[in-house]
Amino acid sequence: MKIYDVISSIEFKNNSTVVFDIDGTLITNSGNGIKVTLDIYNYFLSKGIRPYIVTARVNERNIINITQSQLEKAGITGYSGIYFRPYYMNIREFKERSREDITYKRNAKIEMTFGDKNWDYTGKYSGIGVKISKLKIWDILIFHLV
Repeated sequence: MKIYDVISSIEFKNNSTVVFDIDGTLITNSGNGIKVTLDIYNYFLSKGIRPYIVTARVNERNIINITQSQLEKAGITGYSGIYFRPYYMNIREFKERSREDITYKRNAKIEMTFGDKNWDYTGKYSGIGVKISKLKIWDILIFHLV
């Protein structure tokens, strides 16, 4: 099944959203955009769905500035919000709590989550999880349905 077939099978509502990880999902470790997921990200924007970004990057001013610069350089704009991890919190707990916050405090229904690590796309508040895998080039998506 192709990614756009999965997306088109979802009945998106006014409060529907999607969640993306950054590293290995939207951008490479060198800060370049990953075309396949950027296309999907922009597809959601074109349909009026403003994604959230949940990153394991630490919530420190210099890291936030670098991250925002990398996202802008890659053309990643229009997101509803971005969550940075407190340095003391483990990644799995942070990702789950962030998605819970999006669900209850932002009153959004997470339909899909995209990421390259298990904690990015699994858990109670994940919707359909999509694992992004890299082979030789960044163009392979492997689905993990939650």
